[in-house]
Amino acid sequence: MSDDIWLQSFNQALGSWDKKFIVTSPDIDGLLCAALLSHRYGARLIGVYTTTHLLLFDNFTRDAAKEAIWVDHDISHPGIICMGQHLIKIEENDQLPTRHKPNFNPNLIWPVNWKNCFNGRQAKKVDKYPFATIHYMMKGIQEPEPAKYSKGYSLLAHADGTWVTSYDYPYNCNQWRDWMFRDYPGLINDIVNLTYADSRSLKVHLEVLDDLLSIGISKGKSRKSVSQDIPSEWRKIEGHQSIRFSRNMKKEPWLEKFNNIWSYISNEMNWDVNNIGVITSLISGKTDRDFPDRIIRNSNLDNWMIKEKVFSHAIIFQSTIRYTTGMNL
Repeated sequence: MSDDIWLQSFNQALGSWDKKFIVTSPDIDGLLCAALLSHRYGARLIGVYTTTHLLLFDNFTRDAAKEAIWVDHDISHPGIICMGQHLIKIEENDQLPTRHKPNFNPNLIWPVNWKNCFNGRQAKKVDKYPFATIHYMMKGIQEPEPAKYSKGYSLLAHADGTWVTSYDYPYNCNQWRDWMFRDYPGLINDIVNLTYADSRSLKVHLEVLDDLLSIGISKGKSRKSVSQDIPSEWRKIEGHQSIRFSRNMKKEPWLEKFNNIWSYISNEMNWDVNNIGVITSLISGKTDRDFPDRIIRNSNLDNWMIKEKVFSHAIIFQSTIRYTTGMNL
């Protein structure tokens, strides 16, 4: 399938957004996406969705959140435009009936679903999209990448731990590179060709990690198990992706961390973004987990989503679908 097919779907979703408001995830990938859209279109980041809580900033309302584009998220709510890259189908014929159209997720362009994914590391089979949301977004918008060995370049490699994926899933990464980033020089080729993780990149990436940890990024691995295939000196970099939030946290210290990282991304990517003043609203839902095989044994994904009134979901492991209900927008 040529670039034109996915870019057409991407542009339909982007074109349906009025370029005013953005809601994102509280991690490096989501913040990069929000910063890009803020810089390119002058749009305002008005909120962060953690998949349990929606934090709204600076007196922006629920109506504004419904008008926003939600990036690095897969939302199923009437009127909400989203761009994500999570695995969200169990079977190929799932229709996701409550998901607003148009939207974009590369796993919906190609026939990728729970039944044909999770083939194991080093398997010569296609699996879910292996890169970050920011990578297809930059290509779709035609935003130039920062120079190699810059902190901005390492931030792009750090997003969702993308620099690791080609060590564990070389066939899958090569396939998705051919589908979406063919003849597109830059980071994705560098990662897929295993030329990113050299000694000079290690020095810069360690500096980026030190910066992020010192200003508020949460420590922790992003995957169930540590990769044994990456160079040993790089293993300390794996993970460290998000700014964790919970209801019992004090909002001001969390927002200080958030603003530190938001400003850091803006500075290193040379992207102009809006300032965030204060958290003025907190809307909470209920996050739960189920087994994909149990869902289709009892019914199907589409009926289950309607019955449970699912607001967002993602299949995060072979045995686990994580989903959120009760988000009152």
